Amino acid sequence: MFGEAARDFMKKLSGVILTHDNIRTIDRAVRSLVGLVDELIIVDDYSSDATLSLIRKVYPQARIYTRKLDRFDVQRNFGIERAEGKWIVMIDSDEEVSPGLGEEIKKALRHPDCDAYQCYLENETFNARIVLKLERFLLFKGSFRFQGALHEKIHPERVGFLPGKLLHHSWIDVEDFVNDINQYSGYQAKKWLLQNRNYSKPQLLGIALVMPVYQFVKMAFFQKRILKGVFQGVVYPLAASAEWIFSVMKYYESKYIKKESPADIK
Repeated sequence: MFGEAARDFMKKLSGVILTHDNIRTIDRAVRSLVGLVDELIIVDDYSSDATLSLIRKVYPQARIYTRKLDRFDVQRNFGIERAEGKWIVMIDSDEEVSPGLGEEIKKALRHPDCDAYQCYLENETFNARIVLKLERFLLFKGSFRFQGALHEKIHPERVGFLPGKLLHHSWIDVEDFVNDINQYSGYQAKKWLLQNRNYSKPQLLGIALVMPVYQFVKMAFFQKRILKGVFQGVVYPLAASAEWIFSVMKYYESKYIKKESPADIK
C-alpha cells in the first residue's frame, strides 16, 4: 500500500522551463529535474541554437512547445496549462535544482501543508556566489496562474519555505550581462506601455533618478554584496541599476518619439 501511495505522489509533479537559445546552461537545468519530476514541459521561444536538441538528448520524453514570447506571465501560464501534474516546479533555463533541494521538494510533497514554496537562491555572478532568498515561488499547485508582464507573480495564501538551494548560473561574460540588461529594460518599457501608464517627462526623470539608487542600495547593502569586494559590491550593482535608466529611455522613445500605443506593441 505504501508503494502505491509513493507512486501516486510522484505522478503529481510536473517541471516547466521556458527556453530561448540557452545551450550554455540548459543541460544542467534539465538534468537537475531528471528523476525528480514526472514530466517535463518546455516552452521554447524559437531557439536558433542546439537548445532543443540537447533537451531531447537529456530528457527524451520532454514535451516541447514552440511559442513566441510576448509576455512572461502568458508564456509561463502556457506551460502550466499543458502540464498534467497537480504540482509544478518551475525553474529558469539558467538555474539548477541542487540535490539537497530536490530531496526537500520530495519531502514537502509527501505531506504538503502549503500552496507554494520558496527556497534559497545561490547566484553565481562573475566568479562570486551570493545566497539570497528566492523572491518567486519554485514549487506551487498547478491551479495557480501568473500575473504581470515582467516580474510575474502568483499569489498563494499559504506559503512555505524549503531549506535547499536553487543554483543560478548567471552571465558568461560582461557582453552577456549587457545583453540581459538590454532585453529586460525593453520588457519593462513594454510593460508600462501595455498597462497604459501615462508617464509625463518629469515623472520619467524621477524614475531615472530614484530607481537606480534604490536598486544599487538593495543589491550592494540589503543583499550584502558589498562584503564581496569593490567589483561585486559596487561596480556590478551600479551597472545593474542602469536597467532602470534604459527602461525610461525606451519608454520615452516609444511614447514620445515613435508615439506608439498599446495596440502597436507586439
